[in-house]
Amino acid sequence: MMDMDMPDSQMAAFKWVQEGQYAAGALVKAKGYEPTDKGTVVYFVCDNLNNELDRVEANGGKVLVPKTSIGEHGFIAHFIDTEGNRVALHSMQ
Repeated sequence: MMDMDMPDSQMAAFKWVQEGQYAAGALVKAKGYEPTDKGTVVYFVCDNLNNELDRVEANGGKVLVPKTSIGEHGFIAHFIDTEGNRVALHSMQ
């Protein structure tokens, strides 16, 4: 992620390629934005859920839904990050 200091906010943008095939976006911290575990859940794809879940807990996050099979579609997990946001992960292994 690329840090971007803005006048009234802080942003961390996902790496992206112009005309690339993946979605681009950013995480934003600003006045009036409230971390929550009760809204939209964003899923991030990763290679191995176990590695990422180990990093969550080692860095002060909390796993809410451990690695869970969703059949032929792989596995998911949910966690609370250090700011209080609910985030989800998906992997095929």
